Amino acid sequence: MLALLPLVCFVALCLGFLLYEPRVSWRRALLSAGVVWGVVVTIITEALNGLTALTFAGVLVAWLLALTIVALVVVALFRLRPQSIAVLDTRLRALVALFRRETARHDLKTRQRAWPLAAALAGALLIIATTGLVALAAAPNNWDSMTFHLARVMFWMEHASLNPYPTDIMRQIYEAPWAEYCVAQFYLLSGSDHLSALVQWWAMAASVAGVSLIARQLGAARSGQIFAAIFAATLPMGILQGSSTQNDYVVTFWFVCFTHFALAFRKRPSSMWNTLGLGASLGLAMLTKATTYVYAPPFLLLLGYWAIRRLRWRVWEVTLVAGCLALILNVGYYIRNLRAFGAVFGPSDEVSRYANAQFTPATLTANGIRDLALQIGSPWFHVNAALDGAIRSIFSLLRLDINDPATSWQAYAFNPLSLHEDYAGAPLHFLMILGVVALFLGAPRLRADRLALAYIATLVASFLVFALYLKWQPWNSRLELVYFVLFAPICGLALAKISPRLVLNLAAITLVIAALPWTVANKSRPLVGASSVLTTPRVDQYFADRKGLEPAYLGVASYLSQRQCVTVGLVGNIDDWEYPWWVTLDQSSGPLVIEHVNVRNDTSGLADNEPYPDFHPCAIIMTRLQLPATLDYNGVSYSLGWRSQPLGVYILR
Repeated sequence: MLALLPLVCFVALCLGFLLYEPRVSWRRALLSAGVVWGVVVTIITEALNGLTALTFAGVLVAWLLALTIVALVVVALFRLRPQSIAVLDTRLRALVALFRRETARHDLKTRQRAWPLAAALAGALLIIATTGLVALAAAPNNWDSMTFHLARVMFWMEHASLNPYPTDIMRQIYEAPWAEYCVAQFYLLSGSDHLSALVQWWAMAASVAGVSLIARQLGAARSGQIFAAIFAATLPMGILQGSSTQNDYVVTFWFVCFTHFALAFRKRPSSMWNTLGLGASLGLAMLTKATTYVYAPPFLLLLGYWAIRRLRWRVWEVTLVAGCLALILNVGYYIRNLRAFGAVFGPSDEVSRYANAQFTPATLTANGIRDLALQIGSPWFHVNAALDGAIRSIFSLLRLDINDPATSWQAYAFNPLSLHEDYAGAPLHFLMILGVVALFLGAPRLRADRLALAYIATLVASFLVFALYLKWQPWNSRLELVYFVLFAPICGLALAKISPRLVLNLAAITLVIAALPWTVANKSRPLVGASSVLTTPRVDQYFADRKGLEPAYLGVASYLSQRQCVTVGLVGNIDDWEYPWWVTLDQSSGPLVIEHVNVRNDTSGLADNEPYPDFHPCAIIMTRLQLPATLDYNGVSYSLGWRSQPLGVYILR
């Protein structure tokens, strides 16, 4: 129940915004509350880090204090704005009356036109709810989560702080941490990882509501707003990410908020809340994922153009307020990286691995083609073979190396239609986006919409920056989620404006039906079948993507349990599955303590800080294909006592 405190605070924030601006859209209140809540999470985490109090008691007291403050503000708004209650009551009654008219009073023809879209919306909501069920029922098992997303959370809780520590997996230190801030607080309040995936699911649900609001800001009718929500809710990658412990949907949500506030700023540049919302949502995106620095520049250019046109010389005020707020939210993260690596984004050689070695038209062309190709995979072998052949022919015609190491993380391979969260494409949505862009270029009625054209141009420009800067990777499709979600309002706007209602209804229903495989048959966390998350033992679910590791991990856990060893050192590789140690090792003999030992990278110097010099493990787990007979740590010799490739357990001699 204590884990509900952050949720109660979020709901109270929503109520506060509705009371403060009773005539504002509930969707704006939701996005505004989400941004404030994100700032509160950041403040709590950074404050507790400063006090070395990132513990159950520290988080509990912090959220009780935050909830008290929010509750006092809400009560004050009740007293100061009694008319707000009447306005909210009127809006609720109007909504109920509207629903009754839509369902009971319209003529038969109108209802026949309206029910398919209503049914599709109900299907989209069911998809979101089902994804939430999977998020609650499934154990975390995403590859990156096993190596660093959740592993870093466990070290933070063990150390009661965010301070850098020696580790073989440096991503645990330098990667942007906001999503894990959230996970850590839910973990501490609940005592388990059962709520960890709800962070991404919350971002998914809120983004679906947010894109419908953006569609409205762009001028879409109600049907277009609903279609935008359906488009976003049915994205295959979005559904898969919505039950994971990654951070791609979280950063997408912050960009949805940023886009909303940018459009609101264009209309009301004098609103301080729009300025604060811009700075906070951008800062939270920066604190969530480094790809923000790739996504954001075209958005900032368009925003700057709007600001200069409307504010003239006063543009510096908005820039200063929003920019400072964004940087302040990241200052703790920057300082920790500076202390550990001497750079705000982490070790330069590590970070530079993700960037192209050259930024040329050839780089942009090669990566643009391959990044788009990630979205067109089909379930049919011969179709995929034809598409793969066509792509390779294009590269040959343009005299480009499809496997150029300067622009490629690994050798190119065509991705077929996938149910896995690292590779899933969205061919139907992609084709729809291409069709909508073609409509905007070809239909005079749409071509005259300068705001929509600017929006499309900004998204396209952002994708081009993405392709120019980041190396091609087979899992780039999850990094492209933000573009698909932000294209949803444009698709809703176009279809509602110029297509017959039948086309919009058919498209909505098709998207919902086509999304069912990703909803129930997630490859890592299926809802149905022999490996259903509802019936599969939780410990087995952690290894769903690497079943071969489970026997060795459980063997180590059994061996150390027999020796009553709960103080464990790790000697590993940069991509080890580390989090499962925290959930498989027996803790009945005392609290589990895990630290990396004999580290040989830029974090090795941190081993001189307390408490690491006084760390004396009773066993050391090593991940190596070749395991030596003995191992030394801090002048103490350990001998190989148990082995099962690629793992070995060393015990005191």
